[in-house]
Amino acid sequence: MPIFRVGINGAGVVPISGMSNPAAMGGIVPGAIEVQVSASGGDGECGDGSPATPTITGAYVECRSNTSIFHRRLGWVWQNCAIPKGAPISSAIVRAHHINSVAYRDQYGTLYGHASDNSPLIQAVLDDLIRPQTTANVSWIATLAGNAWNDSPDISTIIQEIVDRPGWASGNGICIMNIPSHVVNYQARYDAWDGLPANAAKLIVSWG
Repeated sequence: MPIFRVGINGAGVVPISGMSNPAAMGGIVPGAIEVQVSASGGDGECGDGSPATPTITGAYVECRSNTSIFHRRLGWVWQNCAIPKGAPISSAIVRAHHINSVAYRDQYGTLYGHASDNSPLIQAVLDDLIRPQTTANVSWIATLAGNAWNDSPDISTIIQEIVDRPGWASGNGICIMNIPSHVVNYQARYDAWDGLPANAAKLIVSWG
């Protein structure tokens, strides 16, 4: 199974292991990628509802619900996602690093994909993170491990919906949005690329 990894600088996709014998899946070879947020604008946060201008240069991003209307959503964008069009997705997760703190560990939200053939980086312009959402979604409710990597539930259905889009092509961008559930006083913070690039969020996908 070919496995591909994109480094922090997003310079390219390099096979790190694999087999020379392709599988017959309509010409699609089984494989996997691990891609990491690789630029400013690859992660960001904003108020959960229009009008909202994303913050894209902070040290962290957060998914927040509280007793006021100050709910916040976050988004991650991975570039150069080398997933073949129509590949049968077998597993997919977001791997995000909780900040160096004993607090802000309550993840209580729902993951959606950006319903787009090729998601662009997040811009600090009005409503840029209030993006059209995939039909597929996955609830993520967890007490996060502090100052550590945390894996989301499986989001294969979301990734499948994106790579099945008519305009999807291998190497396009994927955005996943972490949208708060508007339940009282839940807050999760994750390292952002502008704070600690080595701890920026990863998208890990297998197919075949």
